[in-house]
Amino acid sequence: MNTNCKALADDGARVSLRSGRQLAGIMAAATLMTAALVHSTSASAQDFSCAARGAGAEDEVVNTTLGGVPAVVRVPKSVDHRPVILWHGLGPPASPAELMQALPLAQVHAVKVYLGLPLTGARTPTDDADSLVQRQKRDYGTLIFKPIVIGAADELPAVVAALRERHCLAKDGAVDLFGFSAGGSAVLAALTEQKVKIAAAITVNAPTGLEQAIGAVERATKHPYVWSTEAREVAKQTNFAGHAAQIARSHPALLLVQGADDSVSSAQEAEALVHALEPGYTGKEQRINLVVLPGVTHQWIQAPGLDEVRAKVAEWLKRYG
Repeated sequence: MNTNCKALADDGARVSLRSGRQLAGIMAAATLMTAALVHSTSASAQDFSCAARGAGAEDEVVNTTLGGVPAVVRVPKSVDHRPVILWHGLGPPASPAELMQALPLAQVHAVKVYLGLPLTGARTPTDDADSLVQRQKRDYGTLIFKPIVIGAADELPAVVAALRERHCLAKDGAVDLFGFSAGGSAVLAALTEQKVKIAAAITVNAPTGLEQAIGAVERATKHPYVWSTEAREVAKQTNFAGHAAQIARSHPALLLVQGADDSVSSAQEAEALVHALEPGYTGKEQRINLVVLPGVTHQWIQAPGLDEVRAKVAEWLKRYG
């Protein structure tokens, strides 16, 4: 859940909302598009198509929207892997472009779709009264976690449908998912909802539910969270360990990557989720794994996390591709 939303936010800026100024800085950074790693073009949802590429096409990066969701799509010269859909967090990397730069996955010959989370980037509230800072003050659970995490998972079917329309995905084809922090929680929500076919999924430093995210917020702000009835419903809905049977039903190849020094999410929380999932993977234990990276904080794009995460993610996708 990382990034902006404080707890999910990211370790570095500790979006945990220590101050409105810090959050504003991170949100501003999230709107900046870094230079494209390869040729970049702009396309509308109507004119972007994977089928339009000729035999001599080069790697290409397309800024577009899919199912109404802002996206940066990276299309390689050749494709031999199903599409990989990736969500950033609320702290660095806090935008599709930043995530693409941190995790280009050049060795995975798949169409990579870097999605913008709700309430971030072009969809950041423009009214100061509705800013993430003000939303956090009113109710982190229902005004930040729910619309961003559950909202992102709810947008996934439309994104997948758009990929099919643009000939990037076969009619009955599955996708792979990646998510960091808040984006990782969105991955777990999508696995729980099972509204699209997911073959493999990876999370990095992802809170395993609203309760875990609230714990990070409380540690960062030094203030207790006041639970509302609606927030408790969100916590129940996102108690992913409690929904382990649903997640494991189709045995998606699931990798949880956790920084040992992460102050937002913890290895203990990730271990608890894996233990809850294990009975559903009986006979298929190799399809679920937890990797704890020593010395890595929530902000994995800094050494020593970057190379480790890149290697683990690519290895898992290629193994189950």
